[in-house]
Amino acid sequence: MDEGQVKAAVLTRVREAAGRRLKPIVTAEFTLGSSGVRADLAVFAETSIGFEIKTARDTLRRLPAQMAAYARYFNHAVAIVAPCHVPNVAPDALNGGSLWTYDADGMLRPLVEGQVNIVFDEALTDLMTQAERRRGDFLAAITG
Repeated sequence: MDEGQVKAAVLTRVREAAGRRLKPIVTAEFTLGSSGVRADLAVFAETSIGFEIKTARDTLRRLPAQMAAYARYFNHAVAIVAPCHVPNVAPDALNGGSLWTYDADGMLRPLVEGQVNIVFDEALTDLMTQAERRRGDFLAAITG
């Protein structure tokens, strides 16, 4: 599967999980503040979830740094890797995140259940634009 196909499978799973009760906000290539990392997919609903996708054409070289950034900005971090990468993912590279893979039919398979991250206000502030920081809109909207 290529990255677009994996993203489509994730979106299908997110929609099924949300059902009709909740319409999550989903964005691709979401910049994670000043970390220098972009989430392949970011889902914002009752909690936030960041998905990092590694296809067979990718390497795992940046995965530890990416997952560390995801742990700072998302309640849940998920690395989705091609089956060929599964044996090469070190548990500490996940930084407490979940590990999923997929099969030839495009079905996503969870392999490791990750922990829930506490996202601090400083991280949320780092996600805001300068205009949002001046207005204070973003934090007020997501913290209730």
